[in-house]
This record gives sequence, structure tokens and C-alpha cells, in this order.
Amino acid sequence: MNYPYLQNIPDGKIKSLNGLRFIMIMFIVLTHLNYLEDFFPNYFLGRGAAFGVDYFFMLSGFGMMLSAIKKGFPKNTRITPGTCINYAVSHVKKIYPLYLLTTFCLIPIYIYSSIKIGKSVSTMLLHLFVKLSFCIPLLQGLIPCDQIQWAFNSVAWFLSCLFIIQIIAPVFIKLFKTVRKTSALVLLLVFCICMISLTAVVFKKIGERTFLNELVYGSPYRRIFYVLTGMVLCLLRFRIPQNKYAGKTWLFNLAETIISLAALFYLFVGRKELNCKIYTINAIIAALIIFTFSFDKGIISRLLSTLPMQTLGAAAMYIFLVHYPIILYSVPIFKRLFTMTSWLAVAEAFFILLSTATGTFIVWKYNKKHTKSFHPHS
Repeated sequence: MNYPYLQNIPDGKIKSLNGLRFIMIMFIVLTHLNYLEDFFPNYFLGRGAAFGVDYFFMLSGFGMMLSAIKKGFPKNTRITPGTCINYAVSHVKKIYPLYLLTTFCLIPIYIYSSIKIGKSVSTMLLHLFVKLSFCIPLLQGLIPCDQIQWAFNSVAWFLSCLFIIQIIAPVFIKLFKTVRKTSALVLLLVFCICMISLTAVVFKKIGERTFLNELVYGSPYRRIFYVLTGMVLCLLRFRIPQNKYAGKTWLFNLAETIISLAALFYLFVGRKELNCKIYTINAIIAALIIFTFSFDKGIISRLLSTLPMQTLGAAAMYIFLVHYPIILYSVPIFKRLFTMTSWLAVAEAFFILLSTATGTFIVWKYNKKHTKSFHPHS
């Protein structure tokens, strides 16, 4: 199968999608500053965090398939447990040291919290051992309950889910690449979106009756359908020749503007609570954004493709892992040292954001010096 437009993408990267990574990560970071709700009751970022997570899972699937098309994997590769594990490890190895660092940095908070609620030393050490046994190999996502998934650096549940999905991703990449008919890909896309909705309903009921209370939001058993959706979107996108819409920049300007305004209106209007209907709408909008901006042709795409946005987009996963430990340490320290007011809460938010930027910059510079840059679609 030929993908005419792909040859015009340097290094197999789509700049607008990379730039969007920073915007989506900031939705998540700002939502995690939820202590501000105590001082500003109207502080509400809508469904931004949940949507940002959906976008990243879908973008990861898109990036995996894009890389497979570009490099030809796994055309001549035999799919074995070994190759699958190596594939997953290759995607996570650049971010893994930072993940471990942020995990171990938060052990003191776990110990302090355990002592504060009266846990015995033996119980605390046992729980610590069990949680680390899952977290160190990035397998906490296998047991979708908050006591395991949210241990230490809570946001790393995303990394764990993605790592688990990446272990089996080569199987789906090879399978999906055999689909020849565009109509079959469209049906496959509809199936994946339907499974996102169906699993939300089923898993919610299971979660209400069992200890697996993160089946809906934080389990690889459901998030895999977001990744598969991204894979199918990539296959559909790159069956469209580059010259098909030549000279129709106005069309992309219009499409990008409409989908951006519609997404912003949807994200910031409505209740904060998530439900099965919201999950479905989130997935559809995320798919539309990825597909529309993957052409990289409109005026918003050009803004997202600027060097500052590319740099910030490439640092998104570093920001993701760095910001949460800073929040967990900063909030109780500020409360202990100061009598909190609304202005001091804002100052604390700026401190957290500045500290996150500083920490991210240090990690980014270190990684740039010692390794290749983090793949924007990984």
C-alpha cells in the first residue's frame, strides 16, 4: 500500500500535532492545581484534563503507526514476545529514568502519610514493597485500582498503561496494515469508537462492584481502543495523496478554526463530572483534531509548527512527570509556612509552574546532551 503524502514529512513527524502536545499537557497541569478551587470557586478548567489524556493515547497510536509505515516495521519482523517487549521498552527507555526519579522522590511523602494515619512500620513496609513491585517495572496499570495505580507519582498511570499497550501494539500494527480497503478502515474506526463507549459503560458497573475502581479512566484494557483509534486514523490519513487538496489552504484554515473553536466551547462549557457520554464525545473530538491537524496545512498548524511550540511539545512528557511531585510537595509546605490567602494561592501556582519549567528544562538539557531528542509522537 502506497502512502503518497508520507514521503514529504521529514523524519516522519507532524509538527502541528507535536505543538498540540504542549497545549494538551497544560490542560492537565492547570487542572491539577485544584487547590485553587478553595480560594476561587469558579476555577474550573472543564473537561480539559480528561480530554488531554484521551488526546495523548490517541496520538500515541497515530505515532506508532506513522513510525511503522515510515520504517516498514513490522513487515519483515516476526512478532514474538521478545520483539513485542523490545518494542515497548524502546518507546519508554528515554523517559524511564525520569519516571524512576520522580517515583523515588515521592516515597518520603508516602512514608509520612502512612505514619500520619497510624500505619504500623511492618504494614507500611509491606505496602511499600508491593507498590514498588508494580511501579518499578511500569506494570501498575495491570491492576486498575487507585491504591496501586496512583502510588507515588500518580500521573504515571498513563505511562504504565501506554507501556502495557505498547507490548501488544506490534500485533495490531501488523494486522491493521493488512487492511486494504478504505471502507474497511472506516468501519474499524467506528468499531474502536464504539468500544470506547461500550467499555466505559461496562467497566463503570464493574468498578462500582469491585475494588477495580480505575477500570474506566485508567486501565489499559479500555485505553487500548484509544490507541487503536489513533492507528486507524493514521492509515486513513496517509492514503490521501498530497496533491488532492493542493491550493486549498483556505479549506484547512476553515476546518482548523471550526474544530478548534468547537473543541474549546465543548471543553469549557458543562459540568466537571465525567460520564459515558462525555467519554464518547471526547474521543470523537480528539479524533477530529488529530485527523484535521495531521495535514499540517492551516494557519493554526503554522503557529503550532513554530520553533517554540516544537520545543515545548517535545518536552510535554517531561512536564507531565515533573509537575505532579512539585505540587504534592508545594501544597502542604505552603499551608504549613503561611496563612493561605487567595493572592498567596496564586503566588503558589506561579511557583509550581516556574519550578516545573525549571525542572523540565534541566531534564531536557540533560537528555539532549546524552541521548537523541524524545520522539514527539511516542
